[in-house]
Amino acid sequence: MSALLVAIPIGVVVAVVVATVVVATGTAGTPAVVGGLAMAFAFGWAAAALAWVLTVDRNTLDGAPRDPERSIESVWHDRAASGAFGDVLLVTGTATTVVALTGFEMPTAVALASVVALAMGSFGLRYAVLQRRG
Repeated sequence: MSALLVAIPIGVVVAVVVATVVVATGTAGTPAVVGGLAMAFAFGWAAAALAWVLTVDRNTLDGAPRDPERSIESVWHDRAASGAFGDVLLVTGTATTVVALTGFEMPTAVALASVVALAMGSFGLRYAVLQRRG
């Protein structure tokens, strides 16, 4: 609870500063007060959350692992990420060879979206399998 006592005032101060800057620069919209309040509300939560993350102490959280780098979820993540990276290299290398030999053309956005989808799918599947195995 002590981290919240620090985080909330920081969030309020950041929200007021952001709202003041937005209103002063004229980018708040037609009713400046409404735009300033909207910016303060939007940035206040995010700033308070960031301040909480920066001020919280792991020892004060109930159930938090003492050494998160050695948790089983961290091991699953590392193994899934390294496997997915290998999958992405293999598939993009093969696809690049096929494209170079055949002259096939596709929009860049489609190619990049395919790589991202491949990486996310491979990671998610590998993580789920590792999690199921325990």
